[in-house]
Formats: sequence, C-alpha cells, structure tokens
Amino acid sequence: MEPMEVIVTEARAHRTVVLTARESDGSFEVREIEPYSLRPGAKDRPEVRLYYYCLKKHGIRNTANSSGECNDGRIVAVLG
Repeated sequence: MEPMEVIVTEARAHRTVVLTARESDGSFEVREIEPYSLRPGAKDRPEVRLYYYCLKKHGIRNTANSSGECNDGRIVAVLG
C-alpha cells in the first residue's frame, strides 16, 4: 500500500499514523500525525493535499502529493 493510502485508511478509522520523514538536511525523523483533511490542489497544482496535525511539532502540516512531499520534510515510511 502506498504511504498516502495508509494515511487515508487510518484517518477514516480515526487513528494516528507514525511516519518517518526525511528533512531538508538529509536526516530522518519519526513523527506521529493525526490526519484530518484531504483537499484538492490549486488550478496550477492539481495534486491532492493532505492536512494533518503533527504531535511532535505541535502544529498543522500538509503534504502536497502521493509521493509524500511535505512542507517540513518528505514522508519515506508509514506505520499504521
């Protein structure tokens, strides 16, 4: 199952998701997130955006596409 599919499945079950994200400096960080919304992208960027609350960073984050590019890292593994 693709990372985004796991996240969507867990969101529908109202569960948090543990993921590994690659930071811009190349390091890896494990995070627990609470996914809550899928939204369509803008006209010039049609990919679906996933919004979630990151328990480690205590804030709302988002990912712009199914490959997991985040505004604060890149999702490389998901554990449901």
